[in-house]
Amino acid sequence: MAINGKPGYVVFIVTHPQCSRFRPNRAVHPEMGDALKSAAINGVNVHAVKMALTEKGSIDLLDEDLPVSL
Repeated sequence: MAINGKPGYVVFIVTHPQCSRFRPNRAVHPEMGDALKSAAINGVNVHAVKMALTEKGSIDLLDEDLPVSL
């Protein structure tokens, strides 16, 4: 939903190397899944990115547009 003409965003950072998409864990926290779905329906942009910490301590961006399933 836009506030003062600016879009709203929720961005999740995923760090598991084998993750191929983000989805809320409804079995553990169904309210979070419902809230995210409602937010998306009402215009909030829900995104996920995948990052990894390297052995040298830097952060690598592995996927800047990880699929999101609500």
